[in-house]
Amino acid sequence: MNNVSSEAPSTMTQAEIKLCSLLLQEHFGEIVEKIGVHLIRTGSQPLRVIAHDTKASLDQ
Repeated sequence: MNNVSSEAPSTMTQAEIKLCSLLLQEHFGEIVEKIGVHLIRTGSQPLRVIAHDTKASLDQ
């Protein structure tokens, strides 16, 4: 069974999103944190859309 959802974004609280942000930043760095939070807020998206929205290059 596939648990990956392409439906509406998460219903996490702002505190939960902040906690995830801090954990991602601490353990994986700024780029992963930026993209992770973006995905939490928007749901799954194509790589080019994520790169555009987060102003990250596809090379990062």
